[in-house]
Amino acid sequence: MKKSIRALWRRVRPEQGVITIEFSFIFIIFIFFIFLFFEVNRFVYVSASIDLTLSEAARITSRTESSDSNYTEVFASNIRQQSSFWDMFIDASNFTLTVRYCNSVSAAVNGNCNSTDGRNFPLALYSVRYRYRPLLFTFAGNSAVNNLFNSLDNYLSRQLLYVQEYESGNE
Repeated sequence: MKKSIRALWRRVRPEQGVITIEFSFIFIIFIFFIFLFFEVNRFVYVSASIDLTLSEAARITSRTESSDSNYTEVFASNIRQQSSFWDMFIDASNFTLTVRYCNSVSAAVNGNCNSTDGRNFPLALYSVRYRYRPLLFTFAGNSAVNNLFNSLDNYLSRQLLYVQEYESGNE
């Protein structure tokens, strides 16, 4: 047993420093993949949080009676309230909110909706756009990774169509 260990030690001994160099290369790649894994998980978490925030804010807004039929302010207030739970990951200033009012589902699909007054429109199309900014990977220049992370904000756009309970036209 001792002879085999000594023989192994003699083979490894002349190559001192090779393991250190290999470790330094592998360690850098390993840390990069850990950060990449963290960033992907953060993106998925932020996306799910925005889905939950939008659905809860739209649900509350659709059941709220507004005296001036301007549900945009009510919706924005509900978004701020709902996003306060995710302050660590979501910056509320990166939200772009719109509310459009429609007469029918086909009008919503075709984009024939009114964005100024919600009076007597039974449907409301709530839209949220969130600009996602990576935490760990910020690259200068025109690299492929920079282009990938700059295009992520396109994926954080959500829309929900709700029935406005107080604007259904049946009084």
